[in-house]
Amino acid sequence: MASTAPCRLPRRHTRYDAASAAARLRRERIERERDRWRAESEQERRAARVDPLTGIGNRRAFNDTVAELARGGRDCALALFDVDHFKAVNDTYGHLVGDDVLRRCATAMAEVARECLGGDGHLFFRMGGEEFAVLFPLEGRTAAQARRIVDEMREAASDAGRGDQLPAITVTHSAGLAIGLADEGASPGTALLTRADDKLYAAKRSGRNRTEGP
Repeated sequence: MASTAPCRLPRRHTRYDAASAAARLRRERIERERDRWRAESEQERRAARVDPLTGIGNRRAFNDTVAELARGGRDCALALFDVDHFKAVNDTYGHLVGDDVLRRCATAMAEVARECLGGDGHLFFRMGGEEFAVLFPLEGRTAAQARRIVDEMREAASDAGRGDQLPAITVTHSAGLAIGLADEGASPGTALLTRADDKLYAAKRSGRNRTEGP
């Protein structure tokens, strides 16, 4: 009985399959590297817009949000908050306690922003030092309603600013509120920011622990 020889593909097919598999592996490796690079770039982009102390948006995130709202041409409310006499907290208790006060205040205000404005509180920012800002489109809200939101945030921050271990610390906040189009001024938000800043200083001149504006 004649033996049957095993069927073998021509060598050129074997070489083709090996080259095709190697090319596929190279493509997959390149795609993985590209995905990893994109993920790292996105993480870096997000990190660049977050304040490392409080975890809320920073001044860059604020500028990006102003530009976005300016393109929409919507009426907005902008409030600036400042911790009253914060230097005295740092001088008396040290910067670690001061940082804890800022974190507590930011957490409390961000929670009110989420409750009143929806979303994830991404419209609330640390502008630097002990100054914070909330920026949101009015979307049918009146000036009085916008001010109530600002007052709720300010009062929540004052309540949260005292740590359980330091009940002697009294933390109050001053706020300035302005309303208008985000695209007013030489660049987005400049006119609105100037008016809110003027109102903030009016609150400080009037005795602090209050909201002025709009």
